[in-house]
Amino acid sequence: MDLDAATPTLTVQATRVSTSAGVIDQDTTKTAKSGRTLPIPVHILPILRRTRLEQKQMRLKAGRLWQGGSDGYVIAQELGQPLSPRTVDRWWERALEHARLDHRRLHASRHTAATLLALRGASPAVIAAWLAHADGGVLAMRVYVRQRDSMLDTAAALLGVGAVAPAVVGG
Repeated sequence: MDLDAATPTLTVQATRVSTSAGVIDQDTTKTAKSGRTLPIPVHILPILRRTRLEQKQMRLKAGRLWQGGSDGYVIAQELGQPLSPRTVDRWWERALEHARLDHRRLHASRHTAATLLALRGASPAVIAAWLAHADGGVLAMRVYVRQRDSMLDTAAALLGVGAVAPAVVGG
């Protein structure tokens, strides 16, 4: 993460996967297009800056025992080691319970992000790039974007439904 740039960004460059044999760390992303740098939405910045400060404090406290390297992970264990994807999933589940929201997999948030981007006018290509879909948008739209009634209202407005009195046909 570069939180101090004029446009703060998050770079996706590696993958951690939970398997029955344990966690596998991969130095690259799933595909070449999965690696990307994303601008961080402004409302997320205070949370990430606070997390970075807490991690710096943990690193100072740990001293020589620190295992997280110099740049660290976005979130990490007490001594800087990366979290297991299963741990992140458990945190997600507890956050949903605390917020009294229905259970949903963390990965399903990709659907929410894609749908919000579509509702706010992002093109299929932009949505695909955000999600790191290689197909340019068609699959991302079909798989990730959920139809909402408000999308149909927007489509009706785009077609001008109700905006002009209908012409009388044949008469």
